[in-house]
Amino acid sequence: MKRFASLVLFAVITSCSFLPTEKDATPGVERNILTGLPGKNGKVLAVKFDDTTYSHPQQGVEAADVVFVTQVEAGLTRLMGIYSSQYPEILGPVRSARISDIDILAQFGKVGFLYSGSQKKLRPVLTAASLVNLSAERNPPTIYFNDPERTPPYAMMVKPNLLLEKADQVSSVQSIGWSHGPRSPSAKEISAVTIRWPNAVYRASWN
Repeated sequence: MKRFASLVLFAVITSCSFLPTEKDATPGVERNILTGLPGKNGKVLAVKFDDTTYSHPQQGVEAADVVFVTQVEAGLTRLMGIYSSQYPEILGPVRSARISDIDILAQFGKVGFLYSGSQKKLRPVLTAASLVNLSAERNPPTIYFNDPERTPPYAMMVKPNLLLEKADQVSSVQSIGWSHGPRSPSAKEISAVTIRWPNAVYRASWN
């Protein structure tokens, strides 16, 4: 899923439409508002992941409702996982916040933002933003910890469920304008996509 290159600022990787089955159509089944799939609509946590070779394999990215890919220095990329339907026991490796994260997160309401740290000049900007700082800068090593099997700075992991206990001010997930339903007859079926950055390539396939 890697090998790197393009100038796109970010991309969303998510299921924005689905073909409902008879089981899915059962009345009373709660659906996550972001994915349209069966799942709860809980508080929104956003997690900043490293995505260089040194950070692989990551833990918990696949459980995100939405994944943003953002370009950082040297044409490398990082991931922003948005969680509202499920919260894995451990997520990581977690990396630092960037100013571009603020605009991405604004559409989700007041999210709980999980990250390893930030530059000093960025801290007042993060404080002024509509988010709840749940970073390693404000939480103990019982929540953010280094995996002994990994090498810093690609080793920091987080236990998100412990942060939910501090998330009273975090918004529950809300619609950001995506709709879900049967595939349009005019839609073109696509089974795979390749997205390129200057020093990164992502390939995704589905059925």
